[in-house]
Amino acid sequence: MKTIIKRDNTNEIFDINKIDKVLRIAFKNTNINIDENDMFKLLDYINKELDKKNTDNYKIEEIQDLVENTLMIFFVPSAVLTSCA
Repeated sequence: MKTIIKRDNTNEIFDINKIDKVLRIAFKNTNINIDENDMFKLLDYINKELDKKNTDNYKIEEIQDLVENTLMIFFVPSAVLTSCA
């Protein structure tokens, strides 16, 4: 079972649905339309990246960084990537 270590050092059971909820709010507030298939891919990617860490305890900052990096991976326009090459 995955556990989140919060900023006040309390523990909470990891719930991917919380990330789902926050992302949906963020997408709505920024007028980004995302279909269910793409949302599933984002959340699945996040879960798989957590699984790669070989631990069940994650600091909230690690989760936040992972979500931010995942959004950059999935939403960086290809033109930006091409210009950085």
